[in-house]
Amino acid sequence: MPGEDKKRRIQRSLVRRVLARDGAASYQVKEALARCFAFNVTNRLAGALGFAVPEPPARRKGKDAFKVGAKFLLKREYR
Repeated sequence: MPGEDKKRRIQRSLVRRVLARDGAASYQVKEALARCFAFNVTNRLAGALGFAVPEPPARRKGKDAFKVGAKFLLKREYR
């Protein structure tokens, strides 16, 4: 995008370095990028729609919403 900060873009050379030096497979890089994209979109939608962040359990009764959400994500492996 015009005027976009170059530091925030993923550069082809960095991806090649990860593939060569760190031994990551191309599918692993694609999967990581897809997860980053999904979290980015979710975060932007939450901000735009004014979603509330659950309060810590010390301030409210019931289950810790973050633990429940984490358990859900781990059980379903982000699918």
